[in-house]
Amino acid sequence: MARKESEPKERETPIKDITVLGNYSKWFHPAIPKFRQGKYVQVVVLRETKSHAIFTTEGQTLDVEHLQAGVKIKRPIDRIVMYKRKQIAPERRTGKALMRQFGMSPSHDVKDNKGKVVVAKGECQLMGNACGVCPDCILYGFAATAGTGSQRARVLTDSGFVVREQSQVMRDIKLNAIQETTAGGIAGAAYASRENVLPQVFIPTVETLVDVTPEEFVYVLGNILSTTRYGAEQNREGFVRNHVLGIYFSNVEVFSNLELTQRYYDALAQSDTVPDYLCLDNFTDKWSEVAQPFVENACGVVVEMPGEEREALLADVRKLYRDEARLATFLKALDEAAARYARETKKGEQPAEESE
Repeated sequence: MARKESEPKERETPIKDITVLGNYSKWFHPAIPKFRQGKYVQVVVLRETKSHAIFTTEGQTLDVEHLQAGVKIKRPIDRIVMYKRKQIAPERRTGKALMRQFGMSPSHDVKDNKGKVVVAKGECQLMGNACGVCPDCILYGFAATAGTGSQRARVLTDSGFVVREQSQVMRDIKLNAIQETTAGGIAGAAYASRENVLPQVFIPTVETLVDVTPEEFVYVLGNILSTTRYGAEQNREGFVRNHVLGIYFSNVEVFSNLELTQRYYDALAQSDTVPDYLCLDNFTDKWSEVAQPFVENACGVVVEMPGEEREALLADVRKLYRDEARLATFLKALDEAAARYARETKKGEQPAEESE
């Protein structure tokens, strides 16, 4: 039977084949909202170093904090920190690089009120040259830039903490130079050293998405699954594999990074100390035990995506990213939605609740 003109048409999306998302449609917005409405999607990510890595703000010393070991085990330990910007910036760069492959970020020259080009097509940058109209800017936020205003992030992150204490997961590696003129390339004397995080070290983290569309959610997941280089010296080391432990929908924030790490410490400890050797199975096997207190103590509605649905979702996202034609359609729709929001919302002053 033909559809009557008065009947609403079913919303067509470039991710309609990812059917799992239909079960959680109430937690997404059909379009980017102008005001906050408190719909949270928390993606719990276990970051595993697959090579040596360096998480440092500056200098040769790793970033470390003196903290309580667990929630129940209260003795203090030194923990290596992966600061929030060390996590989200590489993922944003991954997304931007992908959009540039398809002629976006942004997809057109951005001009000011006088017609001057402030950001050329494809040249949106995290530092000081944000276009203000591409999906990355509208989703992850950007500071005030000439001609583009500013945008508060809808992807919330925090610093992550290694579960084991510093002495168990780091090594001070000496650096030396190869004497090019010496036959056989004999190594010269060591001239410096730098603290490194060892391979197979685990950092539980959570990325919180606030008031997102289904397409934006898939884009963030794609960035998490695609990004593999974090920290300093990324051209030589810092390979990290991201494992998605859980996806939760709520009207409040459920998880925090430090408490995730501390509850894992309690769950994995033997005689108040976590073993020197840990593998991925240690973390996945303990996830239900670790997650339960968060859900029980939440002051709001919490809906967990079951494991089989989560794995089906991740498989569908990977399938989307392997299909160049579908991916192009998806990114184009994402770009158009961001540009539409920028046109409709960014005219004049920011809404009062969005201003700093």
